[in-house]
Parts: sequence; structure tokens; C-alpha cells
Amino acid sequence: LPFCAVLPDFGQVYNFIGSVLDPNSRDHLKRLKNMDRIDIETVSLLMRNLSFNLASPDFEDHRRLLSGCDIEGEK
Repeated sequence: LPFCAVLPDFGQVYNFIGSVLDPNSRDHLKRLKNMDRIDIETVSLLMRNLSFNLASPDFEDHRRLLSGCDIEGEK
């Protein structure tokens, strides 16, 4: 069988992940169902990795640092 490289559409993948983090965004399941299988698998892998990293004790120092940041310019 010839090798056929199938690459994810990273623009679509990261756009989807960004929309999951946007409280004003809707229809995530519908959007996910309309994606190619490789993109769904990539989203799943990246979300699992993000979840693991955020739950890691190693992330605690980063969380504390970020919680002290002036993100909105209000402080």
C-alpha cells in the first residue's frame, strides 16, 4: 500500500479548541461531528493533554503566576 500522509487541519483544530474556551460559543458537538476524523482525533488528543497538564502539580506555580497577572488592565 502506498503511504498517504493525512495531516490535521490545525487551523480548524485550534479554532475549535478556542471556541470551547469561549463562554459565548455554542454548538460544539455539532461542529465536532462535522470535522474530519483526523481533526477529531487531534482535538481529543490536545484536550486530553491540556487536561493532564492543568491537573499536574507542576502547573501550580504557573497557575499562581497567571492568577497574579493583570489580564484586563483593571488592576
